[in-house]
Amino acid sequence: THTHTHTTQHNTQSDFSLFHLANELRSWLFYWSIPVLRGVLPTEYFVHYCLLVVGCRILCGTTVPSIKISQAKQLLLKFYKRYELLYGIMSVTMKVHLLQHLADSVEKCGPLWAYSTFWFESLNGMLRKFVHGTRFVSSQVASAVATIKAIPTVLPSIQDQIYEPNITALADKFGLLQSNVLETQSSIGKLQISHVDDGLLEILNTLLRSEGLEEVHEARVTTVHSLHLNGHRVQSRQSCASRRNSFTVEFDALGQLSFGYVDVIIKHGSNYYALIQRLEKENWPLCVPHDDDLSDIISVYGNLQYLVGEDIIPAHESDKYIAVDVGKISGKVVCVKMDCSSCLFLARIPNVIECD
Repeated sequence: THTHTHTTQHNTQSDFSLFHLANELRSWLFYWSIPVLRGVLPTEYFVHYCLLVVGCRILCGTTVPSIKISQAKQLLLKFYKRYELLYGIMSVTMKVHLLQHLADSVEKCGPLWAYSTFWFESLNGMLRKFVHGTRFVSSQVASAVATIKAIPTVLPSIQDQIYEPNITALADKFGLLQSNVLETQSSIGKLQISHVDDGLLEILNTLLRSEGLEEVHEARVTTVHSLHLNGHRVQSRQSCASRRNSFTVEFDALGQLSFGYVDVIIKHGSNYYALIQRLEKENWPLCVPHDDDLSDIISVYGNLQYLVGEDIIPAHESDKYIAVDVGKISGKVVCVKMDCSSCLFLARIPNVIECD
């Protein structure tokens, strides 16, 4: 049982929320806010805000075990109880009150993304791509869906060949271009011949020798510009023309989870390899400084250093490269670079359904 806190209903919106889309606010909550607000908000307010971020990230996970639901429930309940003290009774709106019931919803209905309006809006956006005229709209949608379903059965017959441009473009548009790497992996676009630096080529050959495979003897190699890996679209840095960073990934390096930039994706035989510039994790506190004066705050909120450190990791760029089989890449991460610091932050994506 817990004491009910007064709630206030009023229609006020901050300037921040008025000028940003809902998915931008979600990205701010999950990825950007903790690195940006650290050192800006007073420590007690910052640690209190971390309760909200961590609790929501847990409940938006791809899967949420019972122990994680209980953990998120405790975090959000602490956030709710302390909210009035920090921000005043007039700030305790119904939306703030509902935060303490999010964990119950997940326990009954599954992760938040399963019934989030973001997913439905994404499907509506895809349906719009199926319509190209004002007449017979339902037939256009049905024809497009039938075509998309047929593409995976057509592609195996043209694997390892130069893909027919129209099929490639259509498959790329809907993320359906399959390769023969693994069931959970798909290459996108046609194969290209690219030049690779001799130093990077030697790193790749070191990996190939360790696997007992034939080495690459020429600097001109076969590459692809992007892959679908475990629900994430990962691009190589050399082919990433947009401002969006889709080449920062988490991968397994000799049994340890590591991070880096995918510089180039190389096809060698029937396998695909990524040459990755490594990012070294920083070893300094992300949330709560080690200060005796803050012991009372830490006792109130719990050890958020450990919780936040699992999903938002400070790091820096190194000049080291490593070659890995693309099967070792677990997924894409969000890279947050701070202009005022040489340090950057790596934020894990809670689920692949809402992976913008």
